[in-house]
Amino acid sequence: MMAKELPSKKALLVSRMGNFFGKFELNNVALLQSLGYEVYCAANFDVDDHKLDDTGAHKVEFKFVRSPLAKQNISECKRLSRYMKEEGFDLVHCHMPVGGVYGRIAAHKAGIHPVLYTAHGFHFLSHGPIQNWIYYPVEKFLSRYTDILFTINQEDYKRAQKFHMGKLVYLPGVGVNTEKIAAAEGKREKLCLEVGIPEDSTIWLSVGDINKNKNHISVIRFLEKHREDPRYQKVKYLICGFGPDEEKLKSYIKEHDLERIVYYLGRRTDIYQILKSIDVFFMPSIREGLSLALMEAMAAGLPVVCGSIRGNVELIDDLQGGYLYDVHTEDGLAQAIEKLMAGRDDWDKLGAYNQEKIKKFDSSVVKEKMLSIYKSL
Repeated sequence: MMAKELPSKKALLVSRMGNFFGKFELNNVALLQSLGYEVYCAANFDVDDHKLDDTGAHKVEFKFVRSPLAKQNISECKRLSRYMKEEGFDLVHCHMPVGGVYGRIAAHKAGIHPVLYTAHGFHFLSHGPIQNWIYYPVEKFLSRYTDILFTINQEDYKRAQKFHMGKLVYLPGVGVNTEKIAAAEGKREKLCLEVGIPEDSTIWLSVGDINKNKNHISVIRFLEKHREDPRYQKVKYLICGFGPDEEKLKSYIKEHDLERIVYYLGRRTDIYQILKSIDVFFMPSIREGLSLALMEAMAAGLPVVCGSIRGNVELIDDLQGGYLYDVHTEDGLAQAIEKLMAGRDDWDKLGAYNQEKIKKFDSSVVKEKMLSIYKSL
């Protein structure tokens, strides 16, 4: 008689948006599979980059929406809990605010353990909007339903020590493939031809969602204000990404006659090549956890101008890897740009410093830590 094949272990990853997994969780999917888990990913796949399609992971549709208290989220949470119980998952790993809230509630109601939660940047942060602190008691309460809580920056790690999870772990972000990015081939001539700008342009780049928090408009307004300044005549600002404010961004560029200064490139699949083809990376965000886009720019050997906010201050050393500024002051960005342009001869040195520092945040470092934790479960 043949031995009956034992069923594999089952792990469920939960987030709000389906494209999150392709951006940030492919390594964890592979790690879990290597440990014998059958992996399921629950999210709203209306926004999907299809990077999960070839991994063998199962995509499970749950129509979570951005607004935390939406009735739709509450009903989907109930359905998620029933699904968890029916499938009998051996592990649940939740991500992002909405996925973290409803994923943990559903797992608690279904009696599933262990439950892991990665906070990719708490909404409440030092010097942030006071209204965002409404999320603090929510996160603190839900930590009771959390066996392991991961934070990806030191500010969140220190704050979460007052919570009630089983174990608190600091991760150096989601990991960045420093070798692959460093080896990417820049194609400046091709990029300039595509965008329609001279090759001798000074090219600035931002990568990120197109929304209020990413604050691309602050750099655009600086260039608009200084459009007649000879120091900025050759500056071209490229923006890659997508999001809810795309039309606002494009309208502003057109209405203020900035088409020959600011270029919106939309969603791109060749970010590494673009990073290796430009001069300076800008991260004007008001809030970040630990930005993957910023880490990729560092791995590409670029000097950086970014806000001195949570996460950024762990990555960029002021005057050594770039220029930090206070995002809450009107002239902070202008002062940083003045320093940047005055120190143009140091750009290569700043980029080399970043390229060396970011090795501490390499994917291999994060993989090793996550593998050890998954094995311990």
